[in-house]
Amino acid sequence: MIAFSFILALATLLVGLGLALLAYAALQTHQASKAYASQDAYDDALLRDHYDDPGIHYYFALVANRRASRSGLRAHLSSMPSPPWPTSIIIPTYELAAKANDSVKTREAVDALVATARRGPRCETVRAQLETWAVKAPNPSTAAHLEEALAALSCEP
Repeated sequence: MIAFSFILALATLLVGLGLALLAYAALQTHQASKAYASQDAYDDALLRDHYDDPGIHYYFALVANRRASRSGLRAHLSSMPSPPWPTSIIIPTYELAAKANDSVKTREAVDALVATARRGPRCETVRAQLETWAVKAPNPSTAAHLEEALAALSCEP
């Protein structure tokens, strides 16, 4: 009889402890979710916490472009840190900057792309991309910068 009472008391204690832990976890989850009560608050926190990540700024510039927010596109591009950038966002960043007619970011993208050029096939790929951009440069200063970059880029084996 004493063993049964002990087991019952232990089971009650364990159930109570489990419920207390569950309540604590729910309270912590609730507190954490209050920090990001809206998408805008989440976006602001993401930009604040990762201000030095060019990929985050590129993402928000892309979203602004999809929403046809020219001012948002320019704002996110201008807040984007200078290169080095991940190679995967250099070309799309140039295209967004050209669309926004942001000569500073187009120049940075051109310089970032040239910095990735190496001898061999990669250099030829970079040269081809620069030539494509030069054909449809958004403004004369970008066209001049592209011509300078092409002249300086040597793809000798």
